[in-house]
Amino acid sequence: MVKVQMKVSVVVRDPRGRITFERTKACRSYVRAMMDILHAAMSYGSTLLVPDTGNTPRTITAHVNNFRADGGAGVTTHGIRVGTSTQAVAITDYALISPIAEGAGAGQLQHAATTFVTPVTVGSTRRFTISRTLTNVSGGSITVEEAAIYCTGSATPYYFCVERSLLSFTIPNGSSATVTYTISVTV
Repeated sequence: MVKVQMKVSVVVRDPRGRITFERTKACRSYVRAMMDILHAAMSYGSTLLVPDTGNTPRTITAHVNNFRADGGAGVTTHGIRVGTSTQAVAITDYALISPIAEGAGAGQLQHAATTFVTPVTVGSTRRFTISRTLTNVSGGSITVEEAAIYCTGSATPYYFCVERSLLSFTIPNGSSATVTYTISVTV
């Protein structure tokens, strides 16, 4: 039996780089756009209307940009995102409920570039990671309650949420958190 799995983990570090919090959990919260973009990518010629992160229906088709989640530093349209809502995940979710904005003001985080580690094989498992470091210089602590992956799903740069998980942690002022998704397949 083939097993496809995604895990999300977070490591919070203080200003000196010491780890103050760690947690990993299995993702069970793929949302609608995940299956719709995968369908479009695998069925050349098919088109679907899928709500983007602003809840506007967008046409998606098979395209080389499908699933691009390589958001650069300061970019919040795609890549790993975090928010503050504890609302339960639903298959119809199209974005974080309460996304945290980019910046250095109250309640904001500075988003480093999203990074990827090349796939590796260990035993009968093939995996890769996608991660992003978020730094808090807002002047106060920020409690994160949700994490997500935003990616593209068309030739036009529209952005879609493909996974949203509830994941609670606090980033004190001056500290950073690295959120990492590990995607694997085991045969």
